[in-house]
Amino acid sequence: DLKKDVKEKLQQEADKKAQVDMENSLITTVIENMEGDIPQCMYDNKINEMVNDFSYRLQSQGLKLETYLKYTGQTIQQLADMYKGEAEHRVKVELTLDAIRKAEGIEPTDEDVAKQIAEQAERMGQSVEDFEKTLTDEQRGYLRDTAAIQKVVDLMKQDCTVEEKKEEAAEEKAADAE
Repeated sequence: DLKKDVKEKLQQEADKKAQVDMENSLITTVIENMEGDIPQCMYDNKINEMVNDFSYRLQSQGLKLETYLKYTGQTIQQLADMYKGEAEHRVKVELTLDAIRKAEGIEPTDEDVAKQIAEQAERMGQSVEDFEKTLTDEQRGYLRDTAAIQKVVDLMKQDCTVEEKKEEAAEEKAADAE
């Protein structure tokens, strides 16, 4: 029974990873074909947001950003430069998904939002009822936006064709054989 349970959990994890990889690949393909100029200030704002998030995470662990920079020998600019590529990618993804959402008139239903809330509650190890009691309006808005983005991704998946890359498949088979 234990072997069967472990095998099922590993399969579920593998299926979920494959799904996420496929969605990320789809989004990357879409943003590669995106046309238009994006103002530098949008990238700069995202970099600042990412640096602030990092600083907040450090603070939650009892460390100040200044202390972290001192110990790592970095400047704030070097830290910001580390986030540059990821920030550019995130801005493109956000703009692309938002444009599709607006063009298609996609809005999440109450059921979609409830599903997001349930999934988040599960990730936090809380009951849905307890989790909902703690949600702020801002957090509810975030979960509503997350539900809308999922609907956009689902729409994109409907019209795509998935092809397994032979190189990756061969590498995976070789890794499994070891």
